[in-house]
Amino acid sequence: LFDGLTKHIKRYFAERGTASERLPLEFLTDFATATATAGIKDKAVLESITKVFHDQYEEDIQSGNMALSSYHIADVAPFAQALAYGTPRASDTLGLLWKVAEPKLRDSEPHLALMMIDAVVKGGSDELLTEGSVMALVDELLVQKLDFDSSLLGTLGA
Repeated sequence: LFDGLTKHIKRYFAERGTASERLPLEFLTDFATATATAGIKDKAVLESITKVFHDQYEEDIQSGNMALSSYHIADVAPFAQALAYGTPRASDTLGLLWKVAEPKLRDSEPHLALMMIDAVVKGGSDELLTEGSVMALVDELLVQKLDFDSSLLGTLGA
């Protein structure tokens, strides 16, 4: 049953990724989080979702236009979280998602900020992790605002 379902999902994303009709970021987030929550670890499914995201949103994010979506933190953080655990292009995708999330994290709900930071820690590149904006936000949000012991980072839930 699962193989049959994922075959259709992969084909759907392959066809939609090249279509002129854009898939909303909210849809990609819902699908990625449902897949992760259900424990589906088919890398091809996550790769398909990631490919569609890059094909449809990468240029908009890299250019700074941010016109194709509201990139609401309630969509960006769960999407990052779902992709951080096993997507081959996770570090590239997390870099893009960080670019849209970073200016919004200070004003977001704490659980969304924690979700985004956790995704970056789990799946981000070393370059992203050592970037000044990541380190500054971890300090500001976790240590100063939430009074979180920074020595526990990367050890909780392990």
